[in-house]
Amino acid sequence: MEDGLESRPSRFFNPPVLLFLVGAAALGIAADRWGEFRLAFWTSLTGTAAAGWWIAWSSSRNRRGRLVLAGGLLLLAWMSAGGAWHHVWWHCYPQTEIGRMATATPQPAVVRMRLQHEPRPMAMGSGSPLSSMKEEPRCRFSASAVAIRNGGAWAPVSGNVEVLVTGDWRGATGGDEVEIAGAISLFEKPSNPGQFDFADFRRGQRTLVWMRVQSP
Repeated sequence: MEDGLESRPSRFFNPPVLLFLVGAAALGIAADRWGEFRLAFWTSLTGTAAAGWWIAWSSSRNRRGRLVLAGGLLLLAWMSAGGAWHHVWWHCYPQTEIGRMATATPQPAVVRMRLQHEPRPMAMGSGSPLSSMKEEPRCRFSASAVAIRNGGAWAPVSGNVEVLVTGDWRGATGGDEVEIAGAISLFEKPSNPGQFDFADFRRGQRTLVWMRVQSP
């Protein structure tokens, strides 16, 4: 005791390792998001850093320097793993992805899909007295594409679809498989600087296309 105060061990000797790992992975994700890196770069960097970490950790010389070097290589491996994960999530889609068959111009299509949740009604505006058009109820839902009709046959497809239906469609729920006729297209990129990029937002959810349906 000093000056009547009991000395206590400090609680700040242990670094927040998990926070460092999450930060390193986030840095790798950001680097891949705004950089032009290939998947081979991230995978080779991850393997090299992981091998270096194992060698540094297994070494018996200079324990303090070994820990610093091993920690740095471990963070590098986590950063590159985060970059590789983001690259796969953002760029890698199977050949059956329905987004590969869509364009920016809406095209008629009949798609067999499985609902991810029940249709949800969309909020209607208060209406403008200057508009002569009557606003109709609408609903929307997300679905997983199963097949697309190609002439008289069905071709297997995959991927997520955001469906917008004009009208009030009830009776369906998540897991139901339905056939829907409408127009599919890619999400539009913003036309004005600073405008919200809805296409990038949906791509972050692995959804590249949406489908407009005129009637339930």
